[in-house]
Amino acid sequence: MQSLPENLLVSKSPKLHSFFAKKHPSKLQQAISAFEMAADHDGIREFGFERKVGINFNPRPARIPLIADQFNDGFEPDLFVACILTSIPAEHLKLLLPNLELTFNKNIHQLLQNFIQNQDSIERSDEINSETSRFYYLNIFNFLDRLRHSHLANKIELDYCLRNFEFFYRKIPPNQTKLALVFKTWHKRSQINLERNKF
Repeated sequence: MQSLPENLLVSKSPKLHSFFAKKHPSKLQQAISAFEMAADHDGIREFGFERKVGINFNPRPARIPLIADQFNDGFEPDLFVACILTSIPAEHLKLLLPNLELTFNKNIHQLLQNFIQNQDSIERSDEINSETSRFYYLNIFNFLDRLRHSHLANKIELDYCLRNFEFFYRKIPPNQTKLALVFKTWHKRSQINLERNKF
């Protein structure tokens, strides 16, 4: 009997596949679809650096939901699927947004709609409504992944992380003390990297 072909999520991130299979099995198929969509729309691309050929690594669409799980505060399962899709560059995600409700569900569509609005607010230096924590968590986890990898990045990406750190840090809910500590730790490492490299 011929075996079925391996899906992209299993081959690229068995850890994330296992996470959904064990913790949110009802969302596994959506996670597989979301990962394939992210891969098709430049979501695996890193910010400010390129991976060396032949190096095994966990790609961005997998890292962001796994970061969210580290700070899980009773998150709804849809949030983890939405995290995968936040890896897609904003210009592509905006074009995909109208069809995401049909592809996934209304809740995931709404989460991503607010994610995009929040990203636009950051660029305009506006304030995000602090009452919508379920929406800005996506932005926080997406940014944290970039911050954690800024030591590998060029000066443009490193400057972005240092410039926007305070904005994201202020959005961390008071009960997320561990998340706040991780933010501060990686921010300090980014500052040290800037001093060391001088670009």
